[in-house]
Amino acid sequence: MKQGPFGRLLNHIQDFGLAGIHLRFLAGLNLYRKMSIFELDLDHLKPTPEAKIPVVISTDNTSEAATCYSAMYDGQIVSCLKKSEGSILLPYIAQSLHLTPNECYLHGAFTEPDFRSKGLLGALISYACQHTHHSRALVAITSYNKSSTRAFSKAGFKLKQIRGYYGLGPWRHHFAAQPAPTGNTRSSGA
Repeated sequence: MKQGPFGRLLNHIQDFGLAGIHLRFLAGLNLYRKMSIFELDLDHLKPTPEAKIPVVISTDNTSEAATCYSAMYDGQIVSCLKKSEGSILLPYIAQSLHLTPNECYLHGAFTEPDFRSKGLLGALISYACQHTHHSRALVAITSYNKSSTRAFSKAGFKLKQIRGYYGLGPWRHHFAAQPAPTGNTRSSGA
């Protein structure tokens, strides 16, 4: 059954909280969309704590350039994550992400609602990053998805770039911006 705007709004509040409603509203009108691109240097991968429940991680090569990692609990898939290489289309912002041969892209992360906050996505991220020949991993996350941002940040991913567009009707202005430097960058003046 198709949901109306009010039902979608309630689902958003349930999934993501009140933060970011204005961004979802503008995205729904196709006026403004943005994604944060995070990166992780896999040569300096930090250890990730074990999941809070016992899971078995399985790997399925869906194509030459894509691999799916699944966390299984009691015979059912409760969390999954995909890894791809090459050129990646980000349909939400209508842009492509061109990867170098030493980069992989993590995407399609999902955890069943009853199994969230149990460290499953962190375990999958760690497993995918440890079992690859790449030296850097990238991920693109919509600005309102705080739970994914938190999971990937916890795994050591750092903000690299912000991409998106402003639009009105058929007109689009695409942008890519570097994040503001962290720390105190003000100079002391007299």
